[in-house]
Amino acid sequence: MKRLRLAQSHEIGGDTLDCVYGLFRSRRDALHALRGLADEYGLCLQTLGFDAPFRPGGCWRFQIGRCRGVCAGRENVHVHHGRLAEALARLKGVEWPHRGPLGIVERDPAREADEIHVVDRWCYLGAATCDAELAEILENARTPRFDYDHYKIFARHLGRKGVRTVPLSIPCTAN
Repeated sequence: MKRLRLAQSHEIGGDTLDCVYGLFRSRRDALHALRGLADEYGLCLQTLGFDAPFRPGGCWRFQIGRCRGVCAGRENVHVHHGRLAEALARLKGVEWPHRGPLGIVERDPAREADEIHVVDRWCYLGAATCDAELAEILENARTPRFDYDHYKIFARHLGRKGVRTVPLSIPCTAN
């Protein structure tokens, strides 16, 4: 049986973010959401690997009527996993709506200068004040690391009106 696994933010990169269901500030928040979905969809947390190991007669949640009994042989595992897929679809994060990296232009009136914050797949890559710095950031942007706080800030900020952005592309390094 396949089991779910809670990933820590340092395990999530820009290239794996689309495989993640649910973005949470803490493990506790993730487990709370998972238990809520399990209650709503009749899922077995034991089967998914989040409750005590298997025991005869089904899990505790089956005993109290919250699990439909995949752990007790009362439900087909494929039916259970179908409901799991439906439940997890509700947690799917916001997909990166751009073809590649994006520059968020920030104007500093005091210095009369622009700064470009480079973001790719919700991951912050750095800030540049000139073309050379921008090229260096893009050249070194191999595997961006995901950060929950950055994701929340960028998702909210990019949804506002009047935000200046510039589509960017990562230079090709293939021979």
